[in-house]
Amino acid sequence: MRKRTLVYLGANKGGSLSKYVDKFDRIYAFEANPDLCLLLKEKFSNKKNVHIINAIVGEKDGSNILNIGSNLSTSSVGLFNEDFTNSSGGKLKMIDKRTVEEIYLPRFLKEMEVDKIDLYVSDIQGSDLTVLKSLSTYIIRKKIKVIISEVAKEKNIYDGLGSNSYDDFEMLLNKNYNCVSKGWGTLKRGEFKEVPETWWEFDCMWELK
Repeated sequence: MRKRTLVYLGANKGGSLSKYVDKFDRIYAFEANPDLCLLLKEKFSNKKNVHIINAIVGEKDGSNILNIGSNLSTSSVGLFNEDFTNSSGGKLKMIDKRTVEEIYLPRFLKEMEVDKIDLYVSDIQGSDLTVLKSLSTYIIRKKIKVIISEVAKEKNIYDGLGSNSYDDFEMLLNKNYNCVSKGWGTLKRGEFKEVPETWWEFDCMWELK
C-alpha cells in the first residue's frame, strides 16, 4: 500500500503541523531556524513518521544566509521591503543572521523516493512560489493532491526574492488545480475570507481538478 505523504515547509514551532501527525504515514517537515528546529525535534521525538529537517528549502543544494526576525517566528532569505508596514513602523525587524544548509527539494524528494505528495504546505516567508516552481514536474504530472501556501496579495514583502503573488500562483497552477479556499489560519474547502486591507499576505488552498 502506498504511504500517504505530507511535505511541510516552514514548520515554525509546530502548532499547525501537530494537527497532521496522525493523518500521514510519512511527514517531511522543514524549518530553517536552527533554534525552532530543536524545539520541533523535541516536540515530535516520539512520532516515527515525522522527519524534521533543519534547512532552507531553495533553488539549489548548498548553504544560504537566513535572516531571523525579532519575533523569532519570521525567518527569510530575503530582507523586509521598506514599504512593509510592520517593518517600517518598527514592530518587526531582522535581528540575526545564520548560515544554514540549503536543500533543493526535487533532489531531496527523489532521494526519499517520494513520487506523490498528498498534501504540500508552504509558509517560507516570500520564497513559496519560487520553491513550488521547482516542483513543476510534480504539478504537470498531477503528483501533488492538495497545496496550501502563503501568498502575497501583490508585492512580495521581502526584497531580493521573486514574485510570491496570488496571480502568479494561479498562472502556475490553474491548468491542473482549482483554488478552493482563501483566508488565514485553518482553511476550509469552499470558504473564502477577505483578509484586512492592511495585510500583505494570506493563505490559499488548491486541489487537483
